Amino acid sequence: MNPVHLRNHTHYSLLRALPDVSELVKKAVEYNYTALAITDTDNMYGAIEFIKECQKKKIKPIIGAELKIKNHNQYYDIVLIAKTFVGYQNLM
Repeated sequence: MNPVHLRNHTHYSLLRALPDVSELVKKAVEYNYTALAITDTDNMYGAIEFIKECQKKKIKPIIGAELKIKNHNQYYDIVLIAKTFVGYQNLM
């Protein structure tokens, strides 16, 4: 059983990550991953590009987002992952 990393950032997570979507998917192919997720910080700008790139390489794309939530002057990071297309729409 191959691992699936569920918390990956791309260059769309400003100041948090460097790889672009194609580089991330290329690495996943090198490591023989069957699925890969992106959870960019506070955005989903790379979702469509990621899905298309994964489809080309026969890798299952998993879409999510890492969100910062403020509660009583404290910030919390939560990662939300879309299970279905409706979940994806809710994240959008």
